Amino acid sequence: MPKVKGWLGFHLKMHKISLELFQAFVDALNDHLIGLNNGDVKKINESLRVFGRKMAETLLIEYAEKIKEHAGEFEELKDTLSIAYKVFTGSSMTKVWYDPEEKAIYYEDANCPFCKDVNLSENLKGLQYCLFVGGVFQEVARLRGFGEAICEEIGCKTWGNDKCVYKLRLVE
Repeated sequence: MPKVKGWLGFHLKMHKISLELFQAFVDALNDHLIGLNNGDVKKINESLRVFGRKMAETLLIEYAEKIKEHAGEFEELKDTLSIAYKVFTGSSMTKVWYDPEEKAIYYEDANCPFCKDVNLSENLKGLQYCLFVGGVFQEVARLRGFGEAICEEIGCKTWGNDKCVYKLRLVE
């Protein structure tokens, strides 16, 4: 039943924007941050994280109560965020799992719509191009009441990887 509800929610209830438009926005945002921060990858990454957190505040605040119904424990947040990613992007994560030893949720996307066809120059090595997604995940964890979390993009197609990979964990 959840797959049917997710499909109905995506196709009938959610407001949509053009994915191509959003991709162009992400490209422009990254270009702007690269120029604004003189190519300082650490500063750009932090700006992307903050941007994602602010997106989550704006977009997901109305869903905070609903999220509580679906994610009673931190590890259950993996499914909630996977559904949210699918709803907002129209794309599914390739693989999602919880590592109990690390107390971390991992998300893999081999078809990342945000860095598709993006090639970064060598001087931008380490730029977490899609990190705003991690910022959204962090903020959802906080809004859900799990406390502060950190989400790192530990793999990106812009680095030559075959997928983008995010690691979400609570800050202890």
